[in-house]
Amino acid sequence: MPGIIFVIVDPLFVISVRHFFAFLYSQFNLCFQGFFDIMTIIAQEWIRADFKLGFGTFYTDEESMLF
Repeated sequence: MPGIIFVIVDPLFVISVRHFFAFLYSQFNLCFQGFFDIMTIIAQEWIRADFKLGFGTFYTDEESMLF
């Protein structure tokens, strides 16, 4: 009888461990996805501030530099 219980419990344990690591992996990805989203916003605002201060080189004539 203990052999039958082991056969039934062991696959459930393996599945639960696999789901646990899948959950950790998904949380890890979500954490870094949010981090890189924030860094992208900071970089965009930094570039926009450079253009507003006149450090950007995207525009070629003075009229288009006015926002």
